[in-house]
Amino acid sequence: MDSYFLLVRLIIFSLCSAFLPTLIKWVVETRQRKSEVERQLLTELKSMKIELMGISIVDEFARHAKLQRKITKMQDDLKSAANSRMLNATKNKALYTQLVNAALGLYLIYLVWNYRYEPVLRLSEGWLYPIDGLLSWPTGEKGAISVAAWLTLSRTSIRVFSGLKA
Repeated sequence: MDSYFLLVRLIIFSLCSAFLPTLIKWVVETRQRKSEVERQLLTELKSMKIELMGISIVDEFARHAKLQRKITKMQDDLKSAANSRMLNATKNKALYTQLVNAALGLYLIYLVWNYRYEPVLRLSEGWLYPIDGLLSWPTGEKGAISVAAWLTLSRTSIRVFSGLKA
């Protein structure tokens, strides 16, 4: 029964580590929405552009040029706000990635250390013949798959099947 719980924990660990970048990206994107000021600037910019389209450049050049300068300044303000938001999102993504990777690393050390002599799966002795010693290390049981081997196989398989680089 304990080996089933170990197997489930190892599968969950492998899935979490494989899909961690996608999850962190989603969290950062949901937290880094456009601010109220940015939305207000966008609304004003749209209305100014509509107003600019209604002004004849030939008849009212000074008014047209003044409005064009305001639009350009507002676009620059929006661009700097977006760059600031993206920089903040990049910092948060790096921070979250490092924190979660550290936690997963500590959990990995815990799993490998505490269950190093317990096999995850026990198969018949002949099924894994050429590589049974490698897959069962450090348990030493013939036909067994150790925690380290299971983690390596499952993480590689999940990344390959999910389209990520192995």
